[in-house]
Amino acid sequence: MANSTPQVEIIAPVELSVKPPASFTPDQLPQGRVKFLVSGNTGESLLVNVSDDGRHAYSVIVHPPGDSSTELSEPLQGDTCAGNFLYALPSTGTYQVLFDPAGQKHHVDLTLLAGDDAVLNPGITLEKISIDFGSFARKSELSVVPYSEIDGCGWDMPSNVVVENDQFEFRVMRVAGYKELFKAGPEMTLLEAALRPGGKVPAEEKLPYAYKEKWGAYITSARPQLLEGEGWRGLRWIRGSGGDEDYPSHGLGYMFEGISNDGRYFILVRAAIAHPDQKRFLPTRHINGTPPNTWEWSEPKEETEKRLFLEKSLAAADPASFRPNLDQLDAVIRSLKLKP
Repeated sequence: MANSTPQVEIIAPVELSVKPPASFTPDQLPQGRVKFLVSGNTGESLLVNVSDDGRHAYSVIVHPPGDSSTELSEPLQGDTCAGNFLYALPSTGTYQVLFDPAGQKHHVDLTLLAGDDAVLNPGITLEKISIDFGSFARKSELSVVPYSEIDGCGWDMPSNVVVENDQFEFRVMRVAGYKELFKAGPEMTLLEAALRPGGKVPAEEKLPYAYKEKWGAYITSARPQLLEGEGWRGLRWIRGSGGDEDYPSHGLGYMFEGISNDGRYFILVRAAIAHPDQKRFLPTRHINGTPPNTWEWSEPKEETEKRLFLEKSLAAADPASFRPNLDQLDAVIRSLKLKP
């Protein structure tokens, strides 16, 4: 008797014709693969946003009009971390967006973006930004960068005006662009509410881009202060980060997040900053293992106690005791003018 080969049934995807902007909740989508048919024009871009369940198992593939064998390439090469997939449309016609949920449930949004969309265009020219960077950067270094992923997984940013080096970062982008990329995120709405007269400042780690991968996990905040200037209002604070511990052993960072008075632009400033008390209060480090496989750890109770000491110390510290001087960083922000 001849051996028989098991037959695997391949189920064709369900086809749905959509006219962006289109949004589908998990319960509105059929189970299994879906093929969205989207009509687009040359020069437009298609943004596909997929809610993330943390497992990143789903996939998105886009085929151009009349060609099911060719895939459009996306700038982020499948950024399943943030769930954003952006495709420049090379021709006019109907595109096939093949979505495989990999057995999970997701919220899916499809949006067609014109060239001047807030995701693709910062909406402000360099000459409209006046600022004195002092010793931190040069005004001539300001440039426009496209929509991109920064700092690793999940840090999508709309096109923005930026100056950045190893120690200092300044960005201006459109609020609408952020909201388009992070439809389900409350961060920008929380910042907008905090900056209104009488607004309540939330926990700083809940604000836009408060986390930064190279600084590790968010551990603590200190010295929050509202700043106001010509054409903008914002919140400045000191943040501390660490690893799997309750003390900012990875270091401190300067953060400023503001919004222009007309509500159109989001302003972000980040800088590396240091204070001697961060090392002075460092919890006792213990070494486990044998070389070369060793690791350091501290007692959790001591970590918490030392973090609380540090928070009180930073809150009362002279601005000049920080490196760089806290007043110098504040002065950079206060010099900012957004011209109409």
